[in-house]
Amino acid sequence: MFEVNPAFERLFGWTKQEIVKQNLSIIADELNVMETLFNINQGKTITYEDVQRLHKNGHHIDVLVTVVPIQNNQDQIYGAMVIYRSSIIGKHD
Repeated sequence: MFEVNPAFERLFGWTKQEIVKQNLSIIADELNVMETLFNINQGKTITYEDVQRLHKNGHHIDVLVTVVPIQNNQDQIYGAMVIYRSSIIGKHD
């Protein structure tokens, strides 16, 4: 289904083994799914800023989300890579 790296595990608190058993709504916004799928199928990269997602411990975290289409050698889109970055970095009170 998908892979997660150590940075994802640190940001969200979930391991790969734990996250594959969860409802993806904890890391995906159902309101933007159709828009995102449409844009990915068009080959467009999407970035969402100031998004809140749920950490394993129950608190919300502020993240930047970038979704990039993955294409094969024939330029056919067969998936997407989702990149989450903490949006706290660089913010000043």
